[in-house]
Amino acid sequence: MPALSALCLLALGSASANPSTQSVVVQSVTDGASFAGNVSPGSLATVFGTNLAAASASASAVPLPTTLGDVTVAVNGQAVPLLYVSALQINFQLPYQTPLGHASVVVNNGSVSSARFLFNVTAAAPGIFSSPTGAPHAAAVNPGVAANDPGHPAAPGSVITVYLTGQGPLDNPVPTGAAAPLTPVSKATLPFSATIARQDAFVQFLGLTPDYVGLAQANVVVPSGLTNGDYPLVITVGSVASKAATISVGISSGVGPVSRLVADFNTPRPDGTSSFTPVFSHPPALENGVAVFDNGDSIWSVNVDTGAFTKLVDLNTPVPNGSGSFSSFYYNDDTAFATSPQIRNGIVIFWGADATHSGGFYSVPATGGAVARVANYNTADLQGGFFNTNLDPTALEAFYFDGSTVAFDSSGSTYTTHPDGSNLTLFAGQSTFLCSADASLFQAPFLSPSVSGNQVAVVAGAGIDFAVGQNAIFTGPIAGLASDPQPCSQPYVPHPSNVTSTEQLPGNSDSGYHTRIGTAILDGTTIYFAADDSYGTYDGIFSADSTVAGAGGGPITHLFDNVSSGLTGYFDNFNQFSEDQGSIAFDAVDSSNRRNYYLLSGGSPIQLTNNPTTDPFNSLQGLNPHALSDGRLVFIAGGSGYAAIYLVSSKVPAGEATAQARHANIGNHNNKAVKSSQ
Repeated sequence: MPALSALCLLALGSASANPSTQSVVVQSVTDGASFAGNVSPGSLATVFGTNLAAASASASAVPLPTTLGDVTVAVNGQAVPLLYVSALQINFQLPYQTPLGHASVVVNNGSVSSARFLFNVTAAAPGIFSSPTGAPHAAAVNPGVAANDPGHPAAPGSVITVYLTGQGPLDNPVPTGAAAPLTPVSKATLPFSATIARQDAFVQFLGLTPDYVGLAQANVVVPSGLTNGDYPLVITVGSVASKAATISVGISSGVGPVSRLVADFNTPRPDGTSSFTPVFSHPPALENGVAVFDNGDSIWSVNVDTGAFTKLVDLNTPVPNGSGSFSSFYYNDDTAFATSPQIRNGIVIFWGADATHSGGFYSVPATGGAVARVANYNTADLQGGFFNTNLDPTALEAFYFDGSTVAFDSSGSTYTTHPDGSNLTLFAGQSTFLCSADASLFQAPFLSPSVSGNQVAVVAGAGIDFAVGQNAIFTGPIAGLASDPQPCSQPYVPHPSNVTSTEQLPGNSDSGYHTRIGTAILDGTTIYFAADDSYGTYDGIFSADSTVAGAGGGPITHLFDNVSSGLTGYFDNFNQFSEDQGSIAFDAVDSSNRRNYYLLSGGSPIQLTNNPTTDPFNSLQGLNPHALSDGRLVFIAGGSGYAAIYLVSSKVPAGEATAQARHANIGNHNNKAVKSSQ
C-alpha cells in the first residue's frame, strides 16, 4: 500500500538484517519521528537494539499486523501493530489504550525474547518527521504539494503541512492499527501551538492524516516578514515541545508567485461543527484580502492574510421575507457559477433557497451581521406578475454586483436593485424589442447581467445555446434599456447593440461563422466578453465600447484567442473569467491537456498556475467574476471529488510579457483537499 511505504520511509531509514542466534537486546524506545525519549498513546514509536529480527520486513496492508516475519512486540503484555522490523530497529504503533507512566516492551524474535525494557508514556509527545533528504529538515509540504526544502521554500504567509506523530488524544478516536478515516476528521484535543524562527506561527489544524496509521499533520501558517532562509520549527502539544526541525522560507527563483492554501478539509471551522467543504462548482470571490465562498451548508468570509474566518449565514439562519430558514446555497444548473457568492464594498451577495426550496438573492456584511433580501420569489414583479420560484429554470439564476447595485436575471428579464432590496428597476423585459425585426429572437432570455456605476449590460438572445438565432450585447442606464418606439416604424430595424452575432470576431477567418456571445462584464465604458464562432474552431476574449451601439453592433477589439495562443477553452469557450481594472484572469487547457489559470494584462497571456494533472475535467473550476482583486487571484481546485481554495499572486513580473511567466504550483489534492459537497 503506497501509504504504508511512504510512512516507512518517513519513519526511519532501514537497517540491514543480520541473522543471529545471540540474545535479543532492546537498547531504547523513542518516538518514531525525531527519536526523542517519550512516546504517547496512538503514536508511532521505534525500538532500537540488536538481533531484533532475522530479516527485514514491512507491513503491506491495514489494519497493521502484529507479526512481521517471525517477530512480535508486546507492550505491557499486549501485542502491538508493526510497520517495519529489522535487526537493528522496529517501528510500531503504541496502542491508544496504553496507560500513561512507565510501560514495558518485550521483543520476540522467533523463539528468543528480549528482557523487559521500561520506557515513558506521556499524554502527548510531538515528534516531527524528517524529510527524505535527511534530518534536521522537516517532512513538510508547501501549498501545491511540493516538498519543502531549500530549493522549494514556503512563502511567508503561506500554509505548510508538517508531518509528525504524538499529537495526543483525539476527538474522534481511531482503532489501534487502523488508518485514519477521511471523515470524520480526527483532531487533537490538547492545546497546541507552533513557532518558526522563534516567532508564533498559527496552527490551522492538528490531527491525523487520513488513510495513514498513526501519522499526524499540522497545517502551519508561515509568519509574514521572514526573509529567505532556513528556520527552526517547533510544535508544542499540551506542555510538551518537539525537537526543532528545519523549514525553508522564501520565494524560489524562477518559480514566481507561490499559491497559498486558504481552506481545505484540514482547516477547522471556528463553529466547531466540522472542517470546511467548499462547493467545487461555486468558485470563491475576493476583495481587499477578504475571500467569500460557499461551504455547502454555509457561506463564509476569510481574511486570506490572517486566516481569520467568519460564518456569514448557515442553514439555521432565518430567510428574510421568505419561509423558515435557508435550505441551500447552491443553484444546480448550467449557470451555477453565476450564482456564486460575490463581494464588493464589504458586502456579500449570495443565492439561497428557503424552507420551500424557493430561491432568491440576499446580502450580508462580509464581517457578519443581519441578512437582507435583495430579491426573491416574494418580490413584486414590475411587469405585473410575480417572480418565479427556483422551480423555473430561468428564474433568479444569474447576478452581478458592483458594490452598490445588483443586476440579476429573472424569467427572461433583467432587473437592478440595491443590496437591501430598495430601488428595484426593470432594465430590460420581454417586451423591450416588441417592434424590432428580431423581436421574436430577443423576447427571452436575458443572461449574464453586469453593472458598473449607472450603466448595465446584458447578453440577450434566442436561448442559452446561442449557436442559432440572433444574440447580442446591449447596454443602457440603470433606469432601463430604451424600448422600441411606438408605433412600430417601417421597415423594422434591429435594436441598437454593442456587439451582435452577425459581426465576425477579429482574427476569425472561418467562413459561414455565427458569433456566439458568452459571459460579458461591464467595467466603466468597456465591455469584456467571451465569444466563439459556434463551431468550436475559434474562440477567445474580446472587448467593446459600451458607448458605441448600432443596428449591426459596434467595433470589437481582440484581446486573446485560441488559435494564436495554442490554448483551448473549457468546453470550447472562456466564459468563466474574472476582470479587475482591465486585467483578466481565465482558465484554459494547453497542448498537454493541462488546465491552468492565465492572466491578460496588456500583452500575451501569462500563466499563473502549474497544474500537474492532465484531467481538465477534474482539476480546476471556472472563475468567479470577482475572483481577481488587487493583484491576487482566488480559485478553487480539486480532484477525484475533492476541492480546496487557493490564492495566487497575479502581478505581472517586471519585464516579463510572455507565457513563460512565473507560476504557482497546484496540488494533486491527494489527502490535501476537501471532499466537495457538490
